[in-house]
Amino acid sequence: LLGAQLLLHAAMLQIRTLLVDPGVVEPENLGNQLFPADAVGEPKAQVRAAQMAALNPSCPVRALPERIEDVGLGQLADSDLLLTGLDSRASRLRVADIAQQLGVDWIDAAVDGSGERQLGVVTWFRPKEADLACYGCRYDGDALAEIAREQRTAPCASWRNRELPDSPPTLTASPFGGIVSGWQMSFAIRGLLGEGDALAGHQLQIAGGAPPRMRSVRLARNPTCRFSHASPPAASPSPDGDTVGDLVCAAERELGAPLDGVRFPGRSLVLGLVCPACGGRQERVKRCEAVSDAELRCPHCGSAECLPLELGDGLDAARLQTLASHTWRSLGIPDQDLVVASSAGREIRYLLRPAIEGGGAPS
Repeated sequence: LLGAQLLLHAAMLQIRTLLVDPGVVEPENLGNQLFPADAVGEPKAQVRAAQMAALNPSCPVRALPERIEDVGLGQLADSDLLLTGLDSRASRLRVADIAQQLGVDWIDAAVDGSGERQLGVVTWFRPKEADLACYGCRYDGDALAEIAREQRTAPCASWRNRELPDSPPTLTASPFGGIVSGWQMSFAIRGLLGEGDALAGHQLQIAGGAPPRMRSVRLARNPTCRFSHASPPAASPSPDGDTVGDLVCAAERELGAPLDGVRFPGRSLVLGLVCPACGGRQERVKRCEAVSDAELRCPHCGSAECLPLELGDGLDAARLQTLASHTWRSLGIPDQDLVVASSAGREIRYLLRPAIEGGGAPS
């Protein structure tokens, strides 16, 4: 709903763009997202990139048809600004972590997807200023636990009459989405020109009632926020080699001591699986979102209901030794993702190099 208008503005302004969207064009998207009818079944990111290129062939654009959760930090490392229109709180928390790790501004836009009211917001987050609110400031521990449990939300409402699927879209959603995305792009232009200081940390709230109303509010930082507001040091490219052991050896040489472990900021890893039916256990280490249905099936009793034995954001020294011959990709870690190696209180941050196809042992 928001992305179509935003990206057309980006193309006309010739803004270098990396599109990240895992979706495929569905028939219900034709009514409000400016996709052509012959694009049904095609990846949204690639269709959008083609539309931008057709509008302005000089605009540099690259499509990445993946979930933001599956994108390695390094693929976004040269971004000047992050612009988002997302469907879930979990995805926004992931973008918040990316913005924090990269130290880049993030402008998020959202509209009420219920179709029952016209309400939109545009929010400017600036992670490098520790006194400003971050996206996580609004959530306490219970809310974060709920987000961790919730499934990804359904796509935005189609805005078509579901009893009459061939009817044209209403005139409510698309024009209002254009208003919200227009303000988002206006903010982005200010940011790219280095003139966004007065807007950082603020949220523009837009209500499309009669009469329409707008107001800007400054978001207050939560003093008990569970997320770090400190700017991390820059990361270096990882050493040659794509296995766990390659990185461990290089990090130990650089730190001058054996590693205590590594961690993946913003990630959650499954550290073993247990079957609630028979109690059987599997030695499985993988990023949560990358665990397949087949890997969840119990090899002992055939149950498909295996649960994580333990969750964590990293690997200790013992697991690093066990997994030394495995590639990071076999553990579900995206190419160019951030890994932090630590030893005796000292840390070194790496961006993993793209994996070598066919290398390493399976998980």
